[in-house]
Amino acid sequence: MDFIVEKDPGLIPQVLSKILDSCVNGVSLADPDQEDMPLVYVNKAFETITGYTFEETVGRNCRFFRRRSTIKQK
Repeated sequence: MDFIVEKDPGLIPQVLSKILDSCVNGVSLADPDQEDMPLVYVNKAFETITGYTFEETVGRNCRFFRRRSTIKQK
């Protein structure tokens, strides 16, 4: 899974993506340099745990979780 916003397209983001994608814990990353600090990355475990897809979360501020149940109803 690629980062939506790549500030450094070099080796570190690629390695970090591979590490986080293999993690069993849900991980989300926000970009504090962008307006409203949108999520720029969520891993597969995050998708599995919350029920929200990468496409549903990336680009949005994590506050959207407060408006609904933290875990998406299946």
